[in-house]
Amino acid sequence: MSADPYWWRRKFTPEALAIYANHHGVFLTAREAKAIAAIIERISPCQRLR
Repeated sequence: MSADPYWWRRKFTPEALAIYANHHGVFLTAREAKAIAAIIERISPCQRLR
């Protein structure tokens, strides 16, 4: 695990979200993954600072 608490926000893609969720037994549709990724991108402070 990275020491950077925001690593998951920078590497966030709908595909990565779906893989992570599936690994934990939660199955997302592509539409759900895209929606969640968009929300996280919107609230992510590290994206705004660049």
